[in-house]
Amino acid sequence: MTEPTPPVHARPRHRPGWRSWPSRPGTLLVLLVSLLVAHALIGERGLSSAFATWRAHRLLTAQVSALRAENVRLRRVTERLRGDLATIEAVAREELGLIKPGETVFVIRDVPRSPDRAVPATHR
Repeated sequence: MTEPTPPVHARPRHRPGWRSWPSRPGTLLVLLVSLLVAHALIGERGLSSAFATWRAHRLLTAQVSALRAENVRLRRVTERLRGDLATIEAVAREELGLIKPGETVFVIRDVPRSPDRAVPATHR
């Protein structure tokens, strides 16, 4: 006679271990894709690095524009200083404190108030 088959609940179950990974290509593929996506987002050349580079580019572009405008302004000043006598005279008076012969210079200084001379509250 034939041997009786054991009941279903008594049969040993096959438990997948590490050896079953190659038999599940879908799981391996999902893991691989998720690792690639994570590396693309937060890796050395990932999305966050791209945003940081973009912000730095915007900042440097603005700085270059400001420096070009300053360069144009300085060229105009240089041209005026080379040929315009009124500009040269104004710079000599302002920065060097020069005066023309025959001019009188008045120096006006603020005198600190003494504590005994009180100023009314309405004038403060």
